[in-house]
Amino acid sequence: MVRPSTDKTPTAEVNETSIEQTIESLFDLDHAALKERWRALRGGDPPKRLSRQLLLRAMAYAMQEKAYGGLSPTVRHCLQRLAAELQSTGRITSIGRQPKFKSGTRLIREWRGQTHEVMVLEHGFQWNGKTYRSLSAIARVITSTRWNGHVFFGLKSRQSLRSASALLSDRHAAGAIKAANAITHRLHGDA
Repeated sequence: MVRPSTDKTPTAEVNETSIEQTIESLFDLDHAALKERWRALRGGDPPKRLSRQLLLRAMAYAMQEKAYGGLSPTVRHCLQRLAAELQSTGRITSIGRQPKFKSGTRLIREWRGQTHEVMVLEHGFQWNGKTYRSLSAIARVITSTRWNGHVFFGLKSRQSLRSASALLSDRHAAGAIKAANAITHRLHGDA
């Protein structure tokens, strides 16, 4: 059995094969034995009525979390914000929102030989001495067509790539994805 790291930072000596083998060994345990392993891992009883499939997934995550470290502070903060939104409104609408920019940020775009500079304000954007609620409104005035402002100013694709690479740059993210896929295939009889 793998001895998990007691701190929350990833350790260089973590043996990914051992983690995978330990997770794989969970499939051979009956429900009672899984609950006992949960108690040893988490220090208490698993939630009542937790299905075997969900118990396996939760234990696999907990093992990886102990071995590689938990979620990054950025991801934890994002999840807390989404949970608070769900609790207060009953739904989550902010997932698809565009990224926020700091006030004072200048966005520059050349369009048909003319350079356009937009200043990010606390609540909106300023271009040519006028304040607009969105970058899309500015892009429409500049181009006389319907543009997504973040795409027009070259922000959307860069931000998407940056977010994805930040999540995947965590050392354990790739292992977590691999283990989750293995568990999913095993649970659905694909392996």
